[in-house]
Amino acid sequence: MKKIKAGFATRDISPEKPVPGRLGLNHMIYPHHDISAKALALSNGKGTYLIIVCEIVGLTKSVNQKIRKIITDKTGIPFQNIVITGTHTHASPWVWDLQDEEARKQGFEVLDRDWMNKVIGNTVDAGIKAAQNMSAYQIKFGVAETTGIVSNRVLPVTRWSICADDELRNAPEGIVDRNVRTISFHDSNDKPVFVFANLACHPSAYGGGKTTKVSPDFPYISENLLKEKYGENTTLAYWQGCAGNINSGKYVAEGSDEEAKTIGTNFFNSVNEAIKKSGRISGDNSTFEYIYEKFTLPVGKFVNNPGKARERFKNVCSEMKSQKNIDNESVFKWRRILKQLDVSLLSAGKEMEIELQLFRFGNTDILFVPGEWFVQMYKNLAALNNKRNLIVTTLNNFDLLYIPDEKSMPNKDWYGVKTDMRSLGDDSAIRLFEKAVEILA
Repeated sequence: MKKIKAGFATRDISPEKPVPGRLGLNHMIYPHHDISAKALALSNGKGTYLIIVCEIVGLTKSVNQKIRKIITDKTGIPFQNIVITGTHTHASPWVWDLQDEEARKQGFEVLDRDWMNKVIGNTVDAGIKAAQNMSAYQIKFGVAETTGIVSNRVLPVTRWSICADDELRNAPEGIVDRNVRTISFHDSNDKPVFVFANLACHPSAYGGGKTTKVSPDFPYISENLLKEKYGENTTLAYWQGCAGNINSGKYVAEGSDEEAKTIGTNFFNSVNEAIKKSGRISGDNSTFEYIYEKFTLPVGKFVNNPGKARERFKNVCSEMKSQKNIDNESVFKWRRILKQLDVSLLSAGKEMEIELQLFRFGNTDILFVPGEWFVQMYKNLAALNNKRNLIVTTLNNFDLLYIPDEKSMPNKDWYGVKTDMRSLGDDSAIRLFEKAVEILA
């Protein structure tokens, strides 16, 4: 029976000049650290599969599918066998192509299109290069508890800081999942060559709002420390877990290098501990199972039809143009209504397309889901899947926005997650969770 083979590649996707940031309006971010697309290719003798991680806020369905189609056309790897996620670093440029198209009609630019084309081209190249040179590696699963990183940001506010503000730093963490879970690929000398690290936490040490620096955030610090320990060829790829309501450290408009370094060092210590404690994935290591499911779900009643959503955005743009001094509240309102237009156009005000992608190695499941799931949803899935290791990685596309757990749904205005910043209504969000349970069964 043929053994699993793996190949790896990393390509630069950094902007070469200041580009629009997450707020998309009066917000520019400046090159600080390089950001990358990191690709893993897998083959079990029956098929080839790609998992690519981009150190950006997230990919829209249209850009995600464009990258996958190019790779499929050039390599023959089936479209559904390609998984692309974003790390969701908040210190990253904005990549929403449809939003930019609509904003430009009203005189606003929220995307550097030259940079987006670089992301598309170099992400494609990373995937192709990873698949061109595959060898046999040991695959291991590890888990370790993190300290001084994660904090729940939903009311009651329990955010805290490592570097400043004693009151916040010493506040409770709230409902969190402190564990980092690693999937590591080891060479014949048992040295980790490529490491996926999954944590239910936004990479937001540089801030959650008007960050001015482009960076992979705290995973960048951790990767450099891993390179110091294991060699320059070691790659760390970040998988954001169910972190819709979870952040790192203080959640402020602008973070700091000190915060990123502190949290990054803490993360390295935990990832390294997980690697040291890791063991070969039990069961049949010579093959793996891949399950792909595609379906649609109705959007929420709060999603307007495209005509009404476009008119509402046009009106808020007129308001912005009439203001001499644009305050933060106006910017957030503008951004939220642009997001709502994006969802309306993608869904035609009716339903959203969903993909679930599951890799099953021996006793370990790796489930890729769209949107930003709340941490409680992972806990619920893990409880149902308690005889197997479980990793849930979010943001295989970003168009679904926030996916709250059922207990959080009655609160229509929690911190940063207003109901109208979602795509799915409560019933569809519950059904999405049920579909995840079904695919894991």
